[in-house]
Amino acid sequence: MDTLGRPETGDVIQVWDWMSETLVDRIKDHGEHGLIVGISKKSDTFLNEKGEPCDLSHIVEGDVFKVLLNRDEIVHVHRQWIRPISSNKS
Repeated sequence: MDTLGRPETGDVIQVWDWMSETLVDRIKDHGEHGLIVGISKKSDTFLNEKGEPCDLSHIVEGDVFKVLLNRDEIVHVHRQWIRPISSNKS
């Protein structure tokens, strides 16, 4: 994590939905562990739940990160949903 609390490439994190009050409301990858592989860019794309391509043109770069989950899937996670487990600066 940097001095502003933003994750950095190489940090081990957990996706954590701290706002949800019920299990039903939680974000899809809540509780998953992963590795920060970089900052998400507006030009990045991904497939939604329906398998349709989507872009990230609406994000603020530096607030959303590419995370390699333990199940070998890369997802884009906003920093508010990232809980640090270990930093690459330890």
